[in-house]
Order: sequence, then C-alpha cells, then structure tokens
Amino acid sequence: MPSPTVRETGNTPSKTGPTSWQQLKRTGTATGAATNGMVAIISGLLSIWSEESWRPVLIGISIAAALIFVAHLAYGRIRMSHRREVGALIAQHEEELSVLRRAAAIAPENRPKRESAYARRNHQLEHDLRSLRETLQEVLVRTTAYRDDVELTYVIGASAVEDVVIERRRTTPAVEAPLSLFTTRLTMPVEPETPLLRLDDVDLVARSEDDRISVRSFALTERTGLLRCLFAFFPAITEPTGWSVRYRVPLWTRLRALGTDQLTWSPLARNDDPARSTIVILTVRFVFPRGTRQDVAVWDDSGAPVPCGEGEEPPTFSWTTIDPDPRVYRWQVEWRGVRR
Repeated sequence: MPSPTVRETGNTPSKTGPTSWQQLKRTGTATGAATNGMVAIISGLLSIWSEESWRPVLIGISIAAALIFVAHLAYGRIRMSHRREVGALIAQHEEELSVLRRAAAIAPENRPKRESAYARRNHQLEHDLRSLRETLQEVLVRTTAYRDDVELTYVIGASAVEDVVIERRRTTPAVEAPLSLFTTRLTMPVEPETPLLRLDDVDLVARSEDDRISVRSFALTERTGLLRCLFAFFPAITEPTGWSVRYRVPLWTRLRALGTDQLTWSPLARNDDPARSTIVILTVRFVFPRGTRQDVAVWDDSGAPVPCGEGEEPPTFSWTTIDPDPRVYRWQVEWRGVRR
C-alpha cells in the first residue's frame, strides 16, 4: 500500500533568498537613511557658523534631513516587525508540515489496528443494542393487558410508490394497567428478492385521533420481511383510545407482475389466555385503483369471496370477523389483465 503523500498547497512563504533587486533596494534604503542623518548633522553644524543670510536655509535643510532620517528609522522598524511576523508564519507552516509528514508516515502502520478496534467496538455496540431490543420485545409481547379493535386498509397502487398501508386501532387498556408502550409488526413484503426496509424507509406516521396523545415510533426488529415497531404513548392510555399508523411499502409488486398474490396476517395471542387473541373486531380492506372493478377480486382463506362495496369508487373489498383466533389468516388477491 503506497504511503500517503503530503502536498504543500496554498500561498506558502518562499524559502529562497532575496533577489538582486531586493538586495539593491535594501542597501539603498540603508544608505539613504545614513546620508540623511549625515546631512542633518552637517547642516546643523554649518548653520551655527554660517552667515546670517544662509542660516535659515541651512536650518531648513537640517530639519528636513532630520525628518527624513526619522521616517527612515520608523520605516525600518516597521519592516523589521513585518519580517519577524513572516518568519513566525514560516516557522509555524514548517511545523505543521512536519506534523503532517509524521502522521502520514505513521498512519499506514496504525490504521489496521485502529480500524480493527473500531470494528470490534461497533460490533459490541450493535450486539448490545440488539439484545436490548430483543429483551424489550419479549417483555412487551408478554404484557398484553389490553384489547383492540383493528382495521387494516391496504391501498393497492398502480405502481409500487402508490402502495400504502393504514392501520387504525381502538385500544382499551386494562383498568388497573395504563398502557404506555405497544408493540406490533408492520405488514411487509416477504419475497426473497425484496430489499431490507428499515423504519426510516417507510415514511411512517403515527397519531391519535384527537391529537391529545402523542404517539412515537421506534424500531425493535429490522430484517428482510420483518419490521417490528414499538409505539410509545405520551401520556399513557387510560381509556379506549383511537390511533392510527400510516406507512408506505411496495407490498403488491408481485400482484402487478403476475396478476395474483396472497396476503397473510396474524393477530397477537393474549398472555393470560394464549387460545385467544388481543383483538375484539378485525376488519381488513383492500382498495384498488379507480376503474378496475371488473378486473379485481379477493377471497379469504376459506375460499369465500370478499364482498366489494356496491358502486364504490375506488373499488373497496371489506372483510370482518369478531374475536379472531391467534393464527395466520390469508387472503387471495387477483387483478386480471394487469401484468405490469
């Protein structure tokens, strides 16, 4: 692996000596200052012994020469101060370059060690976070002191970007246990070629019906085909409360490609009675694009057709059951002639 190269860029102060013109200019300045000093001294002495008529002239020459001499001295001091500042900048620049050269020389040797340490630390943090999420999920799944009315609406778009899922719930907590945390799985595509979808990818919006309760969402499990979320209520729910979750997932790509697809969904079992689910009333709706009424159909897992609203646009198929069992429910969806 080649060593990094440090390049000097920008307006780097020159290290070369002054040019001949600079030497001549500096010599001329020093000579001029000395000459003006001598002229001031000689003019002052001559004005003492000169005739009365020449004395004002010689005094004027002496004063002018003295002023020029003082100006030269002030100019020389300013130049010396500027030269010291430039020297300090050059020294600082050299020191910075030296540090960069040493860092560039050392970095290739230490980089693998540092990267390995960072990788181990990141792996440990990810492991700890995953363990925390799994523990929290296990605790929440076992804590099902509530009952739910659930309405699932699947908006089937003409393209993947138009696929939307809306989950409306009316949650009733146990009288003795206010509900502040709620966990559920979002409906996700499960085809092998489906990319991993994280919570940030699905544009999820959660809110209560009256907006008096804030609903915040957090991801517990993010895997291909599985997105389990934690919803936190502020303040905690103490009475029957309506709230909803809306998100976007490309759920019906297979339906648009082949004309047929299947949806599966499972109610959560109650902790105190595993033979029953937490849901009192479960409603599932399928909403197709306008103008497709004659080409679409839905069947439940018993083979019975799901009814479509009479004259309803867009075509909407609704299926409802009371006290659903904690098992897998399936619906067969058909869209004849779509093949996109």
